[in-house]
Amino acid sequence: MNYQFILWIALLSYALHILEEYFYNWRDWANKTFHITASWTDFYLVNTFVLFFGLTCASIGWNCFWIALSFPGFMLVNAVVFHITPIIRYRNFSPGIITSLILFLPVVGFSYYYAYRNGAQISDFVISLAIGAILMYYPIILQNTKNKAFFQQ
Repeated sequence: MNYQFILWIALLSYALHILEEYFYNWRDWANKTFHITASWTDFYLVNTFVLFFGLTCASIGWNCFWIALSFPGFMLVNAVVFHITPIIRYRNFSPGIITSLILFLPVVGFSYYYAYRNGAQISDFVISLAIGAILMYYPIILQNTKNKAFFQQ
């Protein structure tokens, strides 16, 4: 068995993560913690992208390891940088921490393990993590640059 189904479980895990962040008011927490001005529209738009990204990666599966694993890489960056680290640093609840710990970390571990068992190389892991990190930071870059004069119409 090649265990590609773990990529679909990753997608389901992310959907549950979105629910947790929404119901525990991620927007206000993020605005206060990271000093950003994210709206609920921003939240919906970014998470719509994330779900399509996850669908793409799960659909590709082990046919291209570095693409398939970029979604678990994205999840790992999200969990560590945007949930675990802020809890350690600020010592307050982070909406999304529950699914990050209970779902993201194990699913990421299993995704990388099963990919390795099916022939993934170290380069696949490195590239997938780099893509995941870039895509995790891309909305933040857009958020921070959208009001710059160069981008104003």
